[in-house]
Amino acid sequence: MPSYTIYDKNKDEYFDTLCTWGELQEFLDNNPQCQKIVTAPNIVSGIQGKSFKTDGGFNEVMSKIADSHPNSPLADKVNKKDTIVQNKVRNVAKKHKLIDIGGQDLGKEYKKNKSTGLY
Repeated sequence: MPSYTIYDKNKDEYFDTLCTWGELQEFLDNNPQCQKIVTAPNIVSGIQGKSFKTDGGFNEVMSKIADSHPNSPLADKVNKKDTIVQNKVRNVAKKHKLIDIGGQDLGKEYKKNKSTGLY
C-alpha cells in the first residue's frame, strides 16, 4: 500500500499515512485543511541485471548442487570452469543424446513394494 505525506495547515504538521488512492481522496475531501505533499517516489528494485549481485553463500550452494548433477541445465549455467574442449564435447554428447539432459523422468511408473510399503 502506498505511503502519502499529508500537511495539516491548522496544526502546521506533516504526517505520513498508508492508504489507497481512493481512501486518500476521501480523507482530503473530509478534511479541507489538509493537503497532500508531492514527494519523491520510493523505487523498489527486484530485477536481476548487471547491478544485481547474489550472495557468495548462495553461489557456493548452487555450484555444489551443479557439481552433484553435472549433466543438468543448472551445471551448464553455474559451472563456468570447464575448458572450451570440454564444453564442445558435452554439447556434441547432448546433441546425439549420449548423456541425459532432461532431469527427472516424470513418465516413469513406480510400483509399491508390498513388504516395505515404499516405492
